[in-house]
Amino acid sequence: MMIGVAALAGALASQQASLPSGTLTAAELEATPPEEIARRLFGDLSRIVYPVYPRRQRTLPMGGVRALQFYTRPYGAGLSGICQTDLLIVMFETAPYTLRRDDPPVQPARVALYDNSYFVADLARARAGEIDHQSSCSEIDPRTVPLIVASRPGEVTDAVTNFADLIDGARAGRVSVALDCQGLAGEALDDRSCFALLSRYRPERIDSVSAVPGCGRGATDSWCSRIETSLDRHDTAYDDRADRLEIIFEGSRADIGPPGPARVRVRPARPDPDLEGLIG
Repeated sequence: MMIGVAALAGALASQQASLPSGTLTAAELEATPPEEIARRLFGDLSRIVYPVYPRRQRTLPMGGVRALQFYTRPYGAGLSGICQTDLLIVMFETAPYTLRRDDPPVQPARVALYDNSYFVADLARARAGEIDHQSSCSEIDPRTVPLIVASRPGEVTDAVTNFADLIDGARAGRVSVALDCQGLAGEALDDRSCFALLSRYRPERIDSVSAVPGCGRGATDSWCSRIETSLDRHDTAYDDRADRLEIIFEGSRADIGPPGPARVRVRPARPDPDLEGLIG
C-alpha cells in the first residue's frame, strides 16, 4: 500500500494534539515505546509505519528531537520477488515561546518521503524478472530484511540477477565474464582468490545500485551498473563496514546471446566521509 506525503502530513496535523501538550521532548521519546509515538503522530496510519529511530536522542548535537524515521508498510514493486518500502522522515522544530535549551519541546514541522528502498522477498522469482502486480509484500517487516537503495525496481532486478549469477559462478569455480578483482585491502586477486571472496556474499544483500559516471560515453550500446554489498549484518564474525565491496558490471547491448555483463570489476568500497555518523 503506497501512502503519499499529503496524507501523512494531514495525519500529523490532526494528531499533533495527541502529543503531550502538542509537543515532544527527548526524555519523553526515551520513555515511550516507538509504536506509541507512531500512534500519537499518525493516528490510524500508524498501523502502516515502522519506527526505525534511536530512542536515545539527548546525546545528539544541539539537543532535543530533530527528526524521526519510519519505514512504510511494503508493497509490490511491479516485478516478481521484489518489494518496496518508503523511508519517511518527520522533521521537528522547537515549539514557540520555548526558553529551554536543554531538551527543548519540539513539534512536527514537515514530512519527507523517499521512495527508493527495495528488498528481495523471493530470490528465485526476482531472478526471473517477470511483471507481477500481485506480490505479497505487506506482511514483511522492512526492519528485518536487507534494504537496497535504487532509483527504480528494474535496476534492482538486473543487479540481483547479475550478482546471483556471479556468486553462483564463484562458488562453482568458473565464471563466464572477465574478472578484474581486488581484495578488501585493495590487493590484486587472481580468479581463485576472487572466487573465495565473492562466495562469502549473498545476492540479496545489496546495499545500493547506482549508475557509473562516464560509462558508455562514446559507445551508446554499452551499459554499466554499480552495486555496493556487504556481509549480513547478523554475521558477527566480520565487521560490516570493513567487508563492503563495490562491484561494477559492464556489458554491451550489441552482444549476441543472452543479455548479461562481459566484464566485472570488484573493489573494496570506501565509506563516504560525508555520510559518517548518519548511518545507523
